[in-house]
Amino acid sequence: MPLAFVQPASAADVSAAVRCSVEAGLRFVARNGGHNYEANSLVGGGVVIDLINLQELKIDSKANSMTVGAGYRLGSLYSKLTLLGYVLPGSTCVGVGISGLTLGGGIGHATRALGVLADSVLAATVVLANGTVVEADSKSHADLFWAIRGGGGLYGIVTSWKFKLFKAPKQVSVVRYRFRENCTEAKYAAVLGAFNAWQPWTLPKEVALAEVQCGYDSLQVQFWYWGPMSEANKTMASSPVFKLPNSYPFIHKEYSWADFVAQRMTNLHDETDWGNGNLLLSDMLQRLYKERSSFVAASLVPLTPLNSSAVKIIAKFMVQAQKHAFIQSRAWGGQAIKKAYDQQGRIGGLYCQQDNIIDE
Repeated sequence: MPLAFVQPASAADVSAAVRCSVEAGLRFVARNGGHNYEANSLVGGGVVIDLINLQELKIDSKANSMTVGAGYRLGSLYSKLTLLGYVLPGSTCVGVGISGLTLGGGIGHATRALGVLADSVLAATVVLANGTVVEADSKSHADLFWAIRGGGGLYGIVTSWKFKLFKAPKQVSVVRYRFRENCTEAKYAAVLGAFNAWQPWTLPKEVALAEVQCGYDSLQVQFWYWGPMSEANKTMASSPVFKLPNSYPFIHKEYSWADFVAQRMTNLHDETDWGNGNLLLSDMLQRLYKERSSFVAASLVPLTPLNSSAVKIIAKFMVQAQKHAFIQSRAWGGQAIKKAYDQQGRIGGLYCQQDNIIDE
């Protein structure tokens, strides 16, 4: 267990907590949303610097940018940005903290359309290990600025971020198809054959998210298309996935941007309250923020598509695991690749230089 928890209210407070910890010979770690497979925001016998009180938010509509404190969680941020017609390429989970996500690269609902979240960073305020507070951007402390965009929390504690904002699309079309078979290895392998059909599918830039979800007795494919359903239907018609037998449309709906965020991102279903600005969101988000679950998970970025042998191995494993396993695969590509390479030959930071990718 940690020895102490500190909740600073400013960058100066964070600096003081760092200096005090160093002088006392204590290990310390920063925490934002606490959404981490490895529980890296806790340190036994040390000090947890909880950034929850760093709630600054300044939106510059002329520059299409915002400065946000490291204590913000995505649900609270989305609720404010949506009403102003902005989108930020963050996570699909509203309980995730803005700072931890960005430090890990930040893949999410708009990665294919806008790039990873770290690609949108313009500047950051960072407390270094000796307690010094610095402003990092492409011209000042450029090496630090490069490292914090995907390199994790190894180089300092970020207390605020400045992001580029994007105009939200007018409509988002959500398409989800399900495929069902009895849970036998042979039949499940046939269901996973849809995965092979999905992989070579050439996705247009309007597809912000495309994924396959595999459970022990089902497979579903979905994509979020930034545009009207009439255009999304054309994309579906060009894909072999939606022509497979034993499939049925589970969701096939066009949303306004506000309703899309409310229903698909935060699981709020009261579209009237959302649209009128009477959000009732704070109560909902507080409930979601308090939810906890325990599971074992890992992430992997395959460098080549899975072949038929790999699909058979997955099918065998999933049948043996029954209800105790779940596999989710997403097609990244798009702007995540086009925005990737910087002058040092890296990919916007360090997040794609590892075998594993730090997920949302």
